[in-house]
Amino acid sequence: MKPLRSHRGFTLIELVVALTIIAAASATALGLMSSISNRSALAMQREQAAGIASAYLQEILGRSFSSVPGGSSRQTFNDVADYNGLADAQPADHNGNAIAGLKGYGVTVQVIDVNFGSPSVPARRVTVNVTDPQGSVASISAFKTAP
Repeated sequence: MKPLRSHRGFTLIELVVALTIIAAASATALGLMSSISNRSALAMQREQAAGIASAYLQEILGRSFSSVPGGSSRQTFNDVADYNGLADAQPADHNGNAIAGLKGYGVTVQVIDVNFGSPSVPARRVTVNVTDPQGSVASISAFKTAP
């Protein structure tokens, strides 16, 4: 029979140290993955808010610069100035129908008359602000000039 020293294997202390190191590394890796997925969700919400703002801005800039009678609701807005003060608690299409899946986002629109250059060229600055569910605001602006 061989002496006990010639047998190979792990001692109980070595096993406990190895398990502790593996547990610490696993906890760190899981924490990193959690942090990355959280930031990914926030980035998606910000991207969604920017897309909503862009869609509203395109709709508004497609309207006439000159004030046209009518336009008492979003469905009948017919010129850029009609959109001033628009506040949607939830994003909606141009007919006022709420868009599914976007609850928690809010939209506000501001239209300001400005003049450019010399001779003066009338224009309207349109600013669309979209607040995401986390409270971050995506803002996009553009100018519409008189024909």
